[in-house]
Amino acid sequence: MELEDPLAFLKTKFNEDELIDKIEEAIKEYKGLISKDTAVKIIAKQNGYLVMEKSKISNIKKGMRSVNLEAEVINFFPIYEREGDNSFKCQRVMLKDDSGTIPLVFWNEDITILEKELSLGDKIEIIDAYENNGELNYAYKTKLNIKVKKQPTPINELKEGVCSVKGRIVEIFPDYLYVRDNEEKKMASFKLMDGKDQVRVIVWDNINSYKYLKEGDIIRIESGWFKNEEMHLNNSARVIVLEKAINPDVVIGEIQDIKLQNKELVILIQDKLLFLAENEILNFFGISNLSQDIELNTLFELKKDSIKNKEFSLEIKKEENKLYAYPVV
Repeated sequence: MELEDPLAFLKTKFNEDELIDKIEEAIKEYKGLISKDTAVKIIAKQNGYLVMEKSKISNIKKGMRSVNLEAEVINFFPIYEREGDNSFKCQRVMLKDDSGTIPLVFWNEDITILEKELSLGDKIEIIDAYENNGELNYAYKTKLNIKVKKQPTPINELKEGVCSVKGRIVEIFPDYLYVRDNEEKKMASFKLMDGKDQVRVIVWDNINSYKYLKEGDIIRIESGWFKNEEMHLNNSARVIVLEKAINPDVVIGEIQDIKLQNKELVILIQDKLLFLAENEILNFFGISNLSQDIELNTLFELKKDSIKNKEFSLEIKKEENKLYAYPVV
């Protein structure tokens, strides 16, 4: 597999003086007709640097393995989650190059790559994915490099049309009821600020999915529609929280230790001993319902190791001389 930079590869093989000598020798061998960069590539190849072949999307065949390509992220799809014996989560992004488009599927824990690293419009390099049923899949060997990062548009430079923007939520307005096609509907809105500039953001679809946002949160909006000096969000928009507002009643950190005691979850986080009541445990583990034939002890044994050393945000309240914790959505 090709390393990102042949010069970086050679620096793992030779010290600085040796490398300078080899580059000069290569240029002299080609009678001064090659550049330093070309000499570096020739020397790298001679020493085991593999040139990686990249595919065009239109050339990806059914069942193809070790697919390498460069493409642009043009769309994010919602997370799909299946519960039960064979539970899993997956999320797709749509990739585009000059030959066509193809979905790329991320599975389970790899979905965090989409939340933390990728933005709409990023130009990326995918190494060692595989094709299945007309889609590329991000596997355990797959590597993703961001070649060109798409930066959000400053608020004072917004123009009518689809765009991305970043800012801090400075005010959340009450929901607004309106009637369309003889049906009563609800709209949410908030004010976003970037430096001294601000814009009102209006949420038209799935407003309940935005209830986790708080004043003070720093967010990035992708695929919003800017019109009439306002940012409008529909089903195709995506909001990523870059930084949560500081709340003195919220603890953020890694789980240091965890145990189940008297149907309460006892966790150690930031050297604080916190308790989760029985009715909050499922929420903490990210489970909406627990089958009647599964005991709480069984669930705990199955899940406890998977959450150690992972970061959580927990709201804390003192009750009966205990610090009780509530997962922050």
